[in-house]
This record gives sequence, structure tokens and C-alpha cells, in this order.
Amino acid sequence: MGNVDIVRVTNAEKAVLGCALAGDIGRAVLLQLGDEDFFDPKSQLVASVMRDMIRRNVPPDLITVPAEIAARGKSHLVKATDLHDLVTFAPPTMAAPYYAAQVRDNARVRLTHEAGVRLAQMTNADDSADDLGEALARHADEMNAIPAPFDVEAEQARTVHDLLNEDEEEECWMIPDVIERGERIVITGPEGLGKSTVIKQLACCTAAGVDPWSQERVSRDGFRVLHIDTENSRRQTRRNYRWIGAGMPANVAPGWQQRINLHIRTEGVNLAGRDRAWFHQVAAACSPDLIVLGPAYKLMTGLDPNKDADVLSLLAAIDEVRTRHDSAVIIEAHSPHGGEIGKRPVRPFGSSVWLRWPEVGFGFRVDEEQEGNLRELAKHQGSRPLNRPSYLNLVQWRGQREDRDWPSGITWGPSGGLPWVPSHIYPAARAA
Repeated sequence: MGNVDIVRVTNAEKAVLGCALAGDIGRAVLLQLGDEDFFDPKSQLVASVMRDMIRRNVPPDLITVPAEIAARGKSHLVKATDLHDLVTFAPPTMAAPYYAAQVRDNARVRLTHEAGVRLAQMTNADDSADDLGEALARHADEMNAIPAPFDVEAEQARTVHDLLNEDEEEECWMIPDVIERGERIVITGPEGLGKSTVIKQLACCTAAGVDPWSQERVSRDGFRVLHIDTENSRRQTRRNYRWIGAGMPANVAPGWQQRINLHIRTEGVNLAGRDRAWFHQVAAACSPDLIVLGPAYKLMTGLDPNKDADVLSLLAAIDEVRTRHDSAVIIEAHSPHGGEIGKRPVRPFGSSVWLRWPEVGFGFRVDEEQEGNLRELAKHQGSRPLNRPSYLNLVQWRGQREDRDWPSGITWGPSGGLPWVPSHIYPAARAA
């Protein structure tokens, strides 16, 4: 705690608890504080017990609180006289927010000091330079977990009744019915089908304020995009973006190329470990509306893509940045290799955690019927068939929570236009 006045800290905590014993105002204030806000172990225990009782609609008083403490086997820690003192010396209940703000401020100072001490200990080791990225990421996590200053007007816990009586919020679409702010999209497929080009097309169109499928202008100014490419070289990426840019429709928001912030890391990154702080840094530099990442397995180098805990760590790191900037996220992922029988699966490769994380999950699969027609046409014309598929089906592997206007199939577009265009106009993508 450094030079903090311990008596002043504990007196503020007792004042909040006394107000909570005295009436509803104090109880509402206590619900806005957590266990980590209290320094004194006795106060922390009493606060925890009282919050649980308030949530169960059991009024905390000098009879019910000691009984609850005894039921937890903690009577030896808090005496009846301690609780009587809380009531005897409690300030007027209207003062509860004032003392709660003191409690929260004290906690913020204490938690910041403790995090700083731990960072200093981690960086005092001989090999600290090797693990500096991980140490900074852990320190950033601890600093992000420090609660915000106490807000007297902070939103209280909501009930379903409150929710249903709120005014409807406007939908926050970037691309109407395609990409919504804050949502998570995972696009899968085998190697070599062109999914990287599709994802870059989505990035370009979002930056340009254009629907990637209808090519209609949907935003006056476009949106900021952060693209972290962990697979394609600078030359490959330059050619890809140049090709897409040449085919962009005329009605784009001006300056769209400057709104795509690109980081090429072909060596791979570990967003859950050494590169976590870097990820926060590059996102803060542009405050993106859309984050494009992938392929997924190269976002977690050194970790096991089949291990639930490792994938959860990666997704937690992505969610931190996503929620901080209220960004949509599109991740490119590979699909598993198929067995001897049946088609190759479209679900993401690795842990089943991927199946539960996104709001939108599509996989690409070759449209064998259309490709067969192309082969027959090439045979009759005496021409060579293309060495890549021209028709892809979009197969839904994650049940959509809401309808989306993604096409059920895409095909290579005409020369001079966007690389991929819908082959079926806006029917819902078929299920796997």
C-alpha cells in the first residue's frame, strides 16, 4: 500500500458497510463494489456476505448477517461487536457513494502498486529480456483488470423487465446484413481455393464503404481496417491488393487504401503470449472498425491448435482488442483434411472451441456440379481447364444467430471487376 493511510482506508470501507446495513441506498452502492475493492479482510468478508444476501433478496441486518457468516464457518473472523460498530458509526446513507468512491480509489492505487511490483520482479531476472513481451502482456492484463473509478450514476444490474422496457438500439452495421460492428466471423476452407483473396476483398470493400457482394455504396466515409497477414509475402500481398483495387467499383469512399493498416508477419505471431502487447499497440494506433487476421494457426505459434486452453487464450487476446475498439473481426482458418470417405469438413482445423466462438462461420467448398460443367465445356472447346476452381459454395458450419445476406455460392468475377462475385444472389448459405 506504500504510504497510504491504512486507518482512512479501513474507515471508508466500514462506512460503506454501515450504510448497506442501514438502508437500500447503501445496498445499491455496495453491489457496485467487488471483493478486490476491499483491503481489510474482515470488511471483504462482510461485503461478500452482504452482497450475496442482497442478490437473494435477504435483507442484511444485525441478525441475518452473523447467521450467514456462521453458516460459512467464518464466525471466528468477524465478531458480533464488529457488526454493531458498523451500524453505530455509520454515516447517513446518502453519504454511501462518497465513501464508495474512496474505497474504489484506494483499491485502484493498491492494485496498480501491486502490479508494478510484480512487473519489477519479472524484469529483474537475468533472462528477463527474453520474456519481456510475455511480462508486458501479463502486466497489461493486470492493468486492464483494475476497476474504473467509482461512478455514482453507473448502470445497476438489469432485469429482463428492464431490458424489455428499454428503447430499441439501432443496429450498428458496417455492411448492412453482412458485417456488424463487434461481431466475430470465421471463414474456413482448404488451401488454394482463394479464401485469402475473398478476405482481402472484404477488407477493401469495408474500407471503401461498399457492399462486397452487391457492390452498392453503404457508407459515406468507409471504415478503418487492421489487417495482420501471417501467411503471404509482401510481393504476394501487393499483387493481391493491386488486383482487388483495380476491380473496385467507381462509387467507393475516397482514400480507402489509406484506411487499411497492414502488418505482414509471415513468421507467425503469438497473440496469446509474446505478441499480445504488440497486438494492443498496433490496434491502438488505428482504432480499427474491422480486424482481419489469419490464418488462425499462425496466430498462436508455439501453442497447440488442438488444445482447448491454448485456443481459448488466443481468442481471449483477440476479444480484448475487439471489445476495446468495438471492432468486427474476420479470421481466416484452414479446414481439416478429410478422411477416405465423404467430403472434406468445413469446420475450422483444431480445437472445437472454434465452433462456439464466432457469430458467423462459413466454409468454402468446391461446387463440383459447376466445375464439372466447366470441364465439359473446356473438353468440347479443346481448351485446357483452369488449374483452380472457379465456383465455390459457402457452407454454414456455425448456426447463424441472425439472418445474414451472404451468398450461398461465389464465382470468379468478370475481367476488370472484383475477383469474387455471387454465383447465387443472396439465398442463405446452405448448412453443412
